[in-house]
Amino acid sequence: MKNTVKKLINRLKKRKFAEDSEKNFLRNFQHPETTKRVKNEDLYIQKWRGLGLDVNPVYLRVYSNHSIGNDVNLVPIDLYYIVIQKKLNNYDLAQTYADKNMYHKLLDSGLLPKTYLRNINGVFYTAGYKPKKPGPVFFKHLSEKTRQLIVKPSIESGKGVKVKKFQWKGDAFYDDHSMKLSVTYLQENYHKDYLVQEMIIQHPYLQRLNKSSVNTLRVLTFRSAKDEEVHILGSYLRIGKNDSLVDNISSGGYLVNFNDKGWPDKNAVSNEGGKIDSVNGIRVSELGVYPEYQKLIRCAKGIARSFPYQRMLGLDLVVDNSNCVKLIEVNTFMIGPFEYSGYPIFGKYTDEIIEYCREKVKKEAIN
Repeated sequence: MKNTVKKLINRLKKRKFAEDSEKNFLRNFQHPETTKRVKNEDLYIQKWRGLGLDVNPVYLRVYSNHSIGNDVNLVPIDLYYIVIQKKLNNYDLAQTYADKNMYHKLLDSGLLPKTYLRNINGVFYTAGYKPKKPGPVFFKHLSEKTRQLIVKPSIESGKGVKVKKFQWKGDAFYDDHSMKLSVTYLQENYHKDYLVQEMIIQHPYLQRLNKSSVNTLRVLTFRSAKDEEVHILGSYLRIGKNDSLVDNISSGGYLVNFNDKGWPDKNAVSNEGGKIDSVNGIRVSELGVYPEYQKLIRCAKGIARSFPYQRMLGLDLVVDNSNCVKLIEVNTFMIGPFEYSGYPIFGKYTDEIIEYCREKVKKEAIN
């Protein structure tokens, strides 16, 4: 009886999440066509069935009618979030591994922005993880090392929420709204689980696209169960809108897909799902090859090997003005796909991933 009730509750949760996924997806398009059947629809349903959730053809219909394409490998968004990511990644540990305060425990510090202060579960720590509450002159002394700081949550910082930039202005660090950075400010506005870090100065290639945001390259990695090797699913550049501190597409930004040689697509994708040929006054076709692209990809593979409980990661990386690769964020769950750019997220690994997840669904059903 208890198992029956549990299964019913899980089924209802999945249905609600699926409905919400469709609604959120459709918000990205103006006047989406959802009722008219499209080419490859039957093949699409056949390909993605058997994953514990009905295949919703709405996604392919919208992709087809908004110049994205009708490739059957374009993943249904609800299946992607509800089933596939949870089969590829250990969700019980995903939050822990996504905690930015833990990166220095797992990775080479040379890959990370310099950290000056941490707060973990309400306790202040130094960059080296020694418990120590900063004194009244902490930020004044810090101004001798740097003139710009970034404060951001260490967990649950999706969409760039509460990421703040502070600049030294004579007597203290202030944000764009003249709010003074202090221990009291941090305690009142962030409460717990955050970092104070250096402001990354990005490569001129990225600076010209939008200087107000650090424009990261999202690299999607996949560790195959067949050979346990890390493979690159794809990469796309996230560009913030003018005067925005964050580069998220949900905050009005843009995406540009890059091929495995580091060359960009001829178009960008806007937050409305449309394709455009220029971003913030820069023509996408004239961008040229991404700086240090192959070095960045090697770094991405190395980082992914340090996350054994996650087969799929979304790594937000940037090349700074010294040509060094820096990791801004590791996304271990709710990793947004780049189907909007017209490229299936799993590419040549689509069938392998479907089969892997299908087998997991079957085993769980038996148990």
